[in-house]
Amino acid sequence: MKKTCSLHAAFIRTPRFNPWTGDVDPEDSAFPHRDCTARAHGACYGPMAFRPLPDPEGLLMGDANNYLKIGFSFTPQLLAWLQSWRPETYRRILAADRDSAASLGRGNALAQPYVHVPLPRLSPQDRRTLLRWGWDDFTARFNRPPEGLWLPRLAADEDTLEDAVAAGFRFTFLPAASADRVRPVGHVAAAWQPVATASLDTTRPYRWLSRRHPGRELAIFFPHPELGAALACGDALHDGETLAHKFRAQQRSDTSTQLVHAAGEGEVYGLIHRPGPAVLSRALLLLEAYGLPPTNPAAFLDRFPPPQEVALKVLPQPPEPPWRSPLRAALHWLAGELDGAYIREAGALLHSPELARDEYMQRWGEATAQNCDRFLARRTRRHLSPAQSRQALLGLEMQRHRLLMLAEYDHDSADPLDPEPLQALRHAYRAVEIAAGAGWNGSEELRQRLAAIPSQRGRRTRKTSHPGTDVRDIWTRQIAPQAVDPERAAAHFAILEHLGVGCAGQASSRFSRSAASGQRHTRPLSGGRDATLSWLDLTVRDGDCCLDHEFSACVHQLDRLDLACWVLPRQAEPPALADALASDPEEGTRAELCRLFGPRFGTLDVLWNHERLQVMRWLMPDPAGTQARRDFLKAWMAAAAPALNRGEPAASDALLPLLDRCAEHGLRPDLLPWADLARDSARAALERFLSGASRPDLDRALQWMAAAQRTGLSLDMFELRCLTLLWQERLAAAAADPALRSAARVLAERLGLSSALIKETAAS
Repeated sequence: MKKTCSLHAAFIRTPRFNPWTGDVDPEDSAFPHRDCTARAHGACYGPMAFRPLPDPEGLLMGDANNYLKIGFSFTPQLLAWLQSWRPETYRRILAADRDSAASLGRGNALAQPYVHVPLPRLSPQDRRTLLRWGWDDFTARFNRPPEGLWLPRLAADEDTLEDAVAAGFRFTFLPAASADRVRPVGHVAAAWQPVATASLDTTRPYRWLSRRHPGRELAIFFPHPELGAALACGDALHDGETLAHKFRAQQRSDTSTQLVHAAGEGEVYGLIHRPGPAVLSRALLLLEAYGLPPTNPAAFLDRFPPPQEVALKVLPQPPEPPWRSPLRAALHWLAGELDGAYIREAGALLHSPELARDEYMQRWGEATAQNCDRFLARRTRRHLSPAQSRQALLGLEMQRHRLLMLAEYDHDSADPLDPEPLQALRHAYRAVEIAAGAGWNGSEELRQRLAAIPSQRGRRTRKTSHPGTDVRDIWTRQIAPQAVDPERAAAHFAILEHLGVGCAGQASSRFSRSAASGQRHTRPLSGGRDATLSWLDLTVRDGDCCLDHEFSACVHQLDRLDLACWVLPRQAEPPALADALASDPEEGTRAELCRLFGPRFGTLDVLWNHERLQVMRWLMPDPAGTQARRDFLKAWMAAAAPALNRGEPAASDALLPLLDRCAEHGLRPDLLPWADLARDSARAALERFLSGASRPDLDRALQWMAAAQRTGLSLDMFELRCLTLLWQERLAAAAADPALRSAARVLAERLGLSSALIKETAAS
């Protein structure tokens, strides 16, 4: 087949991982989803993997996988999020690459650098590291080395392409406007012919020859600019016929070999333009019927190597807001300072600090002590003590955050207070935090540089005007309070354990704890209140450096919101602690604890974002609340406690009968403390039915669906539909019983699935 089409979708919206905990914090702007990445999954990444197949009435009767028919690439951090939070979508992405390789000879997936930042702006060492990390991450996930590379913003210069060649990549994409001259391959004496965007033939690849590595080359694909622009603005995504027609319009009528292709940001399919996944699937079917079957660039290169060589030109950068350039300069200055600190510290421990950094991706994400030891053993000058191992690992982790702080996720950000620049500053703070522990003392100069960067946010309020803040204020007031160290993690775990919801925050991606043990003392107070005191022994594990920290914690609670937590090195409970609670007045106990353990203690503010919000919803006084409302919240927490303490969603089925009582107390189910337990229970009930196909499990799932519909509890209906479609064969086997089949049709109706799906599978 000489005429084919190809469409590449680059998914670039990296999750905003908390630099201290390693998790993605909840984001109010994404409601009813947990965070913005979950919202993007529901609109884009998921529907692309589970392409809906509607029946004549518009109900879903099946699904397919768009990733099988297009080229795609994901930022490594987005793939990590999908692996943890949406494993079914993640498996479909891997399967699409594997199945496309079986049918086309080459897989559809391409690699991306580890950090989404234009590579020409980076130092040679940073470029090489990000390419190496992207390569290693891709190889570990897709079980093959990558061939193609998606460059952030399609930005490249000669040095960037040289580094891509040296890394082992076979081809990449560049804007058509970057092509300067062409000549036939193998004719070094032939004259170069200048080309412009309008005259460049984008239906073929071009060869770019390396000067630094003679004999090595890179194939360059230039996506069709008009097609890409039509996709980005949505003009091509009205319906499948429109998109297919725009592809066919670029097809020449002669018999030459042609690849009609477009490439761009993958989030346009569903997140930016809602009908994108369905429109794309329809267009791909039509193009195949029209004689333009889909392929991928790697498979096309196998059959049709580049006929011409290309020389490139560097494109000018688009204009930027006035704050971005000085912020970038400050972060690049900081990167140089951090490099100096890293070389000084790691140089005495590692054979090659630069090589260890390049290979760090092979260790990161598997924070077991054995894996850390194996990683360091191959790269150290001598056997390291536990303290030296921790020092080496923290230095490498500092380098990871240093690279992440250079990311430029969204070039449309209008202010340093926007989420993307703020995320870069959070990674910078974490890197500085580690460097300060190693003796770096450049914080004051950094603050001076940040003070010169203005933020326009908040210059005026409705009644008053005041000077706008600068980035130094953002650094001090917004970012510094978010920092989490092992001591704060211990306070977090201790307060939740004291409140009886220990498993609610048992672990993060970075911090985890062993089971806490200790004593609890209670003293009745006036007004029906109780003063409580807990002494806890706990072990906090820091995954960044594979180190265990032994702590004791004392938590004193006088009222619902009046908690104080002292975190101390592991020690025995003072004998007089319980006596102090029993004999002293309320204020005297707190004063005695300050005398014993010092005036510095943590309050509810030490809790991390998600758990702090849930605890405040639980404990916050409600001035307008009635006793009945308070009793309801007490009953809700009593029903939630078993699930929170055991970490099992199924344990929260006791929440089901309470949902219908929310309205009478003026409460929204989604705003109840740990409302995620109810959503998890609905999913768990459906999964139990799909895995076991018993009538009681189906009844339970239907009860959860009905209760959610009645009360307004937000469920991820897309995810529930996908679970049902994935398990439809097992559902068919269960539907042999006519009564069960009838109930299964009710479930399909609740999920927006076609009843024909149940009928057909039942008949089979």
